Parts: sequence; C-alpha cells; structure tokens
Amino acid sequence: MAETENPEWREDPNFMVVPGVFTAAECERIIGLSSDIEGVEDNLQGRKGTVRSSKIFWTRREPERTQWMYDRVADAVTTWNDASFRFDIRGCPEQFQLTCYEVGQMYDWHQDLGRGPTSRRKISITTLLSNPTSFDGGNLEFFVSDVFRPAPKLAPGDAVLFPSFMKHRVTPVTRGARWSLVAWFTGPPLR
Repeated sequence: MAETENPEWREDPNFMVVPGVFTAAECERIIGLSSDIEGVEDNLQGRKGTVRSSKIFWTRREPERTQWMYDRVADAVTTWNDASFRFDIRGCPEQFQLTCYEVGQMYDWHQDLGRGPTSRRKISITTLLSNPTSFDGGNLEFFVSDVFRPAPKLAPGDAVLFPSFMKHRVTPVTRGARWSLVAWFTGPPLR
C-alpha cells in the first residue's frame, strides 16, 4: 500500500476504507490505461428502467504494465480480510474493471455476488481514482441494516472494501467524471 501499512476502520464495521492504496500520480497512470483499451458502454436495463450506465474498460494482468496494481490491490484485500472477515479467499481471477461514470451515469442498488461466475465473489474493492473536486454526485452508498450509509469521503487512491453480498450503489454523477478501479476476490462458496 502506498501511504499506510494497516487498514483503518472508518464509520462502519460493515465496510472499511484503506487510504492510499495508490498515489494520486498512480491514479492518473491507471486512468491513462483507458486510452489503450477499447471501452464498453454499459447500459444495463431492468424492469424499472436503467440499472447501470457507465463506460467500462477491462484491464488485463500484464507483467510490465498492470501487474503492479494487481499486486497492490491484493495486498490491501489480504491485509483487511485477515484482520476482519477471514473469508477463505484464493485470489482475483477476474480482470480489474476500470469504470468511468459521466454526467447522468450511475449504478443502482446491487450486490456483486450472483449466479454463475460471480457466485464465488467474497470481497469487493473499489478504489477512487478521480480527484473528488473534479466531479459531483457519484457517491458510493451501502444498504446496511435497513439504512442507507454513504461511504466516507475518499481521496484519490483510497479504496473501500466490503463483502460482495452487501447491497451498494453509485448515485448519478451531476458534474465531471468519476473514475474507479473495481475488483472482486473469490474463494470456495460461502456456507
């Protein structure tokens, strides 16, 4: 981790913030990867309208280019998991998702744990890459014990880790663009 050795709990024991997983310069470097990857407009529709609207870029694990960020995120997740939930995790088999939410884009309430390939997700991590002064809206919120809880304010490079079964959302961006890096760590099925 870039600026801290130990994760710290903030606000709520159901999720945690790990400050400084990446430096501001490293965040810019990660955002820059999008110029070399073909992005996909993700407009997922549900029964009640739009569930998700964003642009996503899948980052492959490449020794010279991206392995360093995979390693950094894995260190943060391992440290946090060992100190809290102690889930049986085996790694991150999926590519990291670089996500851009622009004005009007959002992701409604959802869980990262599902059927099929997503059924073994145990820990989700999302790292804010944008400077929070560069966008409005785009708030990460959790649904905890029948209460909506916003994630604490983040600086570029701060990560939020949480169990993949927690309901969460990203509210619509109203100005600028919100960039994040998302990953899911998996293991044997929860019992």
